[in-house]
Amino acid sequence: MTKRSRFEAAGAAPCWVLDPVELSLTAWDRGGGRHVEVADVHGEEESAATLPFPVRVTPARLGD
Repeated sequence: MTKRSRFEAAGAAPCWVLDPVELSLTAWDRGGGRHVEVADVHGEEESAATLPFPVRVTPARLGD
């Protein structure tokens, strides 16, 4: 069982995975009782989210 599937089973939303090696962000939110991918960005690409709070994330800039 993956961390994401555990979060899904518990009803948690949203769920983010940040990879500091690949410089990527993948995010899921609840949709139809399951997690639905809402973001998959890499390097200098930017993701804008409103949940759990408004934020913009650029994986290559994490740690700046």
